[in-house]
Amino acid sequence: MEANENINISVSVLKNHLIDKLKEVNDENILEDVLAFIEFEVSSDKNVHLSPDQISRIEESRKQIQSGKYLTQEEVEQRMKEWIKK
Repeated sequence: MEANENINISVSVLKNHLIDKLKEVNDENILEDVLAFIEFEVSSDKNVHLSPDQISRIEESRKQIQSGKYLTQEEVEQRMKEWIKK
């Protein structure tokens, strides 16, 4: 048996295992997320398509960053520590 055949068997086993596990899932949100992930991975179009609202929010965020209205990771972590103490 060639190495390529071993890989195909392994992929086949993984696919069957995944199918079995998916049959056990009853949470619609999880199933939708898994489907979206798989559809993205097998899609030939890997470009992300944003809604006008998403584009607007990104532009607004960029303006806030340019004007200095943002927190560093350290500042966020410090605020979280203070919030947890309350």
